[in-house]
Amino acid sequence: EQAGSWAFAAPPARVTPLDRSDYAVLAAALRSDAIDFDAEPCAVDNGAPWLVVRLKSADACIGLSPDPAALEALTRRYGMDGLAVYAPHVEGGPATFEIRCLMAGGNFGVGEDPVTGSANAALAGLLTLQQRRPGRSYTARQGTAIGREGRIAVSYDQDGTTWIGGHVVTVVDGTFRSPV
Repeated sequence: EQAGSWAFAAPPARVTPLDRSDYAVLAAALRSDAIDFDAEPCAVDNGAPWLVVRLKSADACIGLSPDPAALEALTRRYGMDGLAVYAPHVEGGPATFEIRCLMAGGNFGVGEDPVTGSANAALAGLLTLQQRRPGRSYTARQGTAIGREGRIAVSYDQDGTTWIGGHVVTVVDGTFRSPV
């Protein structure tokens, strides 16, 4: 661990492939024809439920302008709170993947998160399941589309544990006391 950084072991995830009959609905909700359906979109729940979708390029990921109502309807159908949309960067790019976490209501509200550990853990688990891991470790960039510069480090150790980490900033520090 480096000063100012933190990592957690990703919990196991339940993975359910998106029904192929919903592929057109997904494309319409994302307003995109850049979905890479060779990497099957899946509902991934590791404690926080995400619909994980791969696009063909980082530029397509950054440029998404989804339909909020259609996004909410699709995620609710699968019991998810949002989409973790990701895509590979070109070799030598700023990270291995670009990822966007689009919340569509439910537990997370509506909007986009600049850095999301649970979504990156869901992606890391899905990459393993789909045999698409880019190696023993990789980096993800998140928050670009909303003017933030999040960086996530993902590594897989020899005993099968997936680690999600990165630089952290303490925003609130204190103690909570229960009235009981």
